[in-house]
Parts: sequence; C-alpha cells; structure tokens
Amino acid sequence: MRIATKLTEGDIVRFNFYSFYKKWSIRILNVIMILWIIAVLIFPSIIKNSNGLVFPALFLVFLPLSVYWSARKNYKNNKRIFEQIEYVFTEDNFTMTGDSFNATMTWDKVYKVTKTKRWILIWQTSSTANVIPLKDIWDGDVHHLKEVLDKKNVPNNIKY
Repeated sequence: MRIATKLTEGDIVRFNFYSFYKKWSIRILNVIMILWIIAVLIFPSIIKNSNGLVFPALFLVFLPLSVYWSARKNYKNNKRIFEQIEYVFTEDNFTMTGDSFNATMTWDKVYKVTKTKRWILIWQTSSTANVIPLKDIWDGDVHHLKEVLDKKNVPNNIKY
C-alpha cells in the first residue's frame, strides 16, 4: 500500500495544537485559568488587586500564540516538511521516502498508531509522530493498515 502526501503549514499548526492540548495537564491548567477569570469577575471584592486578571489572561492568550509561532517556525526551518513524502506499508515495516531522505521502520518499533478526524498518526515515541492527512488516504487503505497493525500487535485506535 502506497500513500503520497505533502504537509501544509496549516497541517503542521493544527497538529501542534492537537498534540499540545491533548495533554491532560494543559487542559486542567486552562480550566483553572478560566475559572480564575470567572471568579474574579463574579467576586471582584475578593481580589481587590487589579492584577487578578493579568496572569490568567496572559496564560490563556500567550500559550496558544506560542504554540502557533513555534509550529510556524518549525515548518519554515525544517526543509523535509516541505517535501512530498511517500509512505509504503508492508506486512513487516513501513518506508518513508522524500526528496532528501529514505527511512524504514519495523512495526515492532512503532509506539502506537492513532486515527483522528484529520490524520493517521504513526507515533515513533510518545511525543514524536509521522502525520498523514486523511484527505490523502483511501478508506480501503485505512482498513488494510488496520489489518496489518492488528496482525503485528501495534496499539491503535482505528475502528472498522
């Protein structure tokens, strides 16, 4: 099975937001900051200092902006991201080939594979993934990939 894809800057930005905000600690911190702002607005007499909104507001604005800027910077500075990448999946491994690289990885070295609304993510570690947009994959290929992953006991969330 072969899949050719080329990631856009938007793909990289969306993936960075996805991987950042999937962490429970970040979600909990965001909820705490939102509750902090609500508490200050509802009970202004408790926090008489005008700086009561500054920290949570900066946190809720600066964090997404830093993820966005970092993703754009990584996209512009990583020449391999610009390349069209061809993935070839076999029973024993998968190969990634671009203009300037060629890598083969056996299924036993894959941490896990996840399917989201937008992507198939092949995780090499808990924090590093190969991103394949679903728009570039035929449904039959997803089904075939699921069969290979199950046969090789690779953790995955692909449903069929």
